[in-house]
Amino acid sequence: VPLNAEGAKSDHLCAFARTWRDQAIVSVAPRWFSRLMSDRHPDPLGPPVWADTWVEAPQVGQDYINVLTGEPVVTAQREGNLYFSAGTLFSNFPVVLLKPKLISL
Repeated sequence: VPLNAEGAKSDHLCAFARTWRDQAIVSVAPRWFSRLMSDRHPDPLGPPVWADTWVEAPQVGQDYINVLTGEPVVTAQREGNLYFSAGTLFSNFPVVLLKPKLISL
């Protein structure tokens, strides 16, 4: 299932979810890296790069773990829907693979 992105850098994101029953695995990847980087931000990481950019979360209301970094990721409520902050998703690594906190892979 494709996931929508909103905000200043939304065109720089590609996001998908794979759902089964009330569970979802989410992958998010940035694109057009060179447009995101600058002298102040040589890597496309963190809130300053991603500004007010959000990725739609599967509407199953779960907390997630980034499989690639081990970091916990929580959803935020915005305008009645669940979203992930892109700045939080890409705080330490430029690709995201999320699994529900309660599932082991």
